[in-house]
Amino acid sequence: MVTAAEALGPVVASGPFVYQGETLAFGVVIEEKNRLLAVGVARAQPAIVVMRSRAPNDVALAVVLSVAARSGKKLVEGGLVSSSFEDLEEVPLEHCPPAVALVPAKDFGVQLADAMIAVGCTWSEMALDVEARLPAATKRAALVDGATGDALVPLDGALEGLSRSLRKAKEPTLTNAAWVAQSLLEAHPEKLEAMLRTVVPEQLTGERAEIVGALVDEANEGALVRGNAAAPKEAPRVVVCELRLPKAAKDDAGRSVVVYFYWRGTRRLEERHAEPTIDSAAEKAGFQLLDAVYEKHAPLLLLALEAEGGVTLQRGFHAGVTREQARASFVEDGFFPIDLVLDT
Repeated sequence: MVTAAEALGPVVASGPFVYQGETLAFGVVIEEKNRLLAVGVARAQPAIVVMRSRAPNDVALAVVLSVAARSGKKLVEGGLVSSSFEDLEEVPLEHCPPAVALVPAKDFGVQLADAMIAVGCTWSEMALDVEARLPAATKRAALVDGATGDALVPLDGALEGLSRSLRKAKEPTLTNAAWVAQSLLEAHPEKLEAMLRTVVPEQLTGERAEIVGALVDEANEGALVRGNAAAPKEAPRVVVCELRLPKAAKDDAGRSVVVYFYWRGTRRLEERHAEPTIDSAAEKAGFQLLDAVYEKHAPLLLLALEAEGGVTLQRGFHAGVTREQARASFVEDGFFPIDLVLDT
């Protein structure tokens, strides 16, 4: 089959996929007009995978080999297969599709018997419901003759896909999303912090909470550095975030509330924005939430607020305003907001 692929054009790269000393697949990269055609052939099952790409030769080869080496049960036409970024450590993340949609290669003009073309999904498409991702990827690919492009374009859409993946995806997509988010923290810190604020209210548990928690810690380190550089020395500081009430709140469980911490200054948030009436269970749950946030993040909060030893923090929550409204109210009262991402 490799020989048949070589008949499609000049070979510019080739090589095997080796795992624990065993060759699982072999691939070739062929020049095709102004792009590349990468062909991966699995050794253990009759799976022939084709990808069109404008990435460098070695990148195109690595990506198609990673797809071809996956389980034969997953490599079926009409399927959607999650990528394994562990295979792609040397590949720039914009060239790492989070998943690939598999369709007959002949649908995109590749005359190679029994081959499937793997269309790389973008992170934007990962924001869609699972059943909508394959149609969206193939529709987009039809506009570019089946070519796989930049997985992170557009960035705002990619952030939506990363948010959903961090909240809901199974492995390996969960870890893949964390790697991508971490890589974007340096280049787009404020956008990544905003994305993480959509994730932490979900009150994640287990391994997912650990993965997101590590991202939150790294994001807060950068936010604290930026905040310290910009904050006027005379202005009192305030940390404002948005979380969900815990399930103990019964009917109010899942309600978003704005949480704030400060140690000096006077606020008039409730004067500007009247608090809605909430039942006693929701109120109790809100203060339990404050306790949990403070218990987990006390050193960070004290550092962000420049609070000295023995200072008692003022804290509260408001169920009737957005984070932006609360932030603006504190600014009007002379506070300097420090933008952190807090979770429980």
